[in-house]
Amino acid sequence: EVALPKPTQKWIEIRTENFRFFSNAGRSATRQVAVDLEELRAVLAELTDYVLHAPIPSYIFVFKSDRSFLPFKTRYEGRPAAASGYFIAGDDANYIAINADARDASAIVYHEYVHYVANNNMWNLPVWFSEGLAEFYESFEVVGDTVYIGLPILRHLAVLRGAVPIPLEELFAVDHNSKLYNEAERKGMFYSQSWALVHYLLLGNEERRAQLGKYLELVRYGVPGDAAFRTAFTNDYNSLAGELRAYLRILSFPSIQTQANFGVDRELEVRRMSYTEVLYRLGDLLANQRPERPERTAFFEAAIGIDREYGAPISAMAVEAEKKANWEAARALHERAAKCSPDDAMVLFRWGEFSSRRGGQVQTAIAALTRSTELDPSFAPAW
Repeated sequence: EVALPKPTQKWIEIRTENFRFFSNAGRSATRQVAVDLEELRAVLAELTDYVLHAPIPSYIFVFKSDRSFLPFKTRYEGRPAAASGYFIAGDDANYIAINADARDASAIVYHEYVHYVANNNMWNLPVWFSEGLAEFYESFEVVGDTVYIGLPILRHLAVLRGAVPIPLEELFAVDHNSKLYNEAERKGMFYSQSWALVHYLLLGNEERRAQLGKYLELVRYGVPGDAAFRTAFTNDYNSLAGELRAYLRILSFPSIQTQANFGVDRELEVRRMSYTEVLYRLGDLLANQRPERPERTAFFEAAIGIDREYGAPISAMAVEAEKKANWEAARALHERAAKCSPDDAMVLFRWGEFSSRRGGQVQTAIAALTRSTELDPSFAPAW
């Protein structure tokens, strides 16, 4: 039996210029995370040439505790992953989910947002670099009118100064299925060493920074990791490991400092979510995880059981019917959802997309997709 959230649990929604937050962590904590994330985005827009505009919505789920977060964590070998946050690149939306009680909630959301940015702007990133870069930005801070990027992370230094490091050849070979990446007792060292190596390559040695760029380019275009390393860095792993050990012994780590030339709205409106909305949003989060989470349908069915005129979960159940190739049931559910929620851009998009793919309902598809673009002009898939 699926354990649904209690109806008495308070959830809120906060919308900023670029994100939508769904949270049971309270108004103050959620507002702070929202403002901080918009600040990081503004700094990245100013300092980099990364593409930051999202063609699909970005949903941020802020859970108040690990107990609240636990049912919605991604899975590794059938068990909840040992993580305080994660990022999912979905077809129709991007998802970030964090445990606000794990440590600094803003640091966790910075980390996961950098995964989103990297996913949009770079390809085939090695896991060590992807996680090291996210950790590098995790210590982002704005103090007065000064922005700090790449400040040292003390917990990583404590780990690195008291343990035997992972051989770099092994670190570079880690993928998303590796035990070093997934097991709680091992991943701490992996994250700490990945952070230290990225910090050194970006800020500790200009020659190495240029070599890093060449390495990432080679990997992007399919050169195997070991060959890419030896071509780009022109020496063996042991030499780079020795440089990293020396770097970790320095007393003062470099960081990036710049002026905060941006303004972020801090007067964010907070809206209380209905229980049916909470059920749908949490079900949608589960529906976009891989491997698939079968309990997602219980959330949609519960929402429909409470409000039979709420189109969003009906639309989600139509998608579930599509996955089973039950086309007639999918058609009926999509049509019902569109009638119940004629002003929901996502519902109309799903109905229009289905109509364009099944049964040649061209005019129906055009009408639904056109209305979807009118309701949300920023949603690229409908266009």
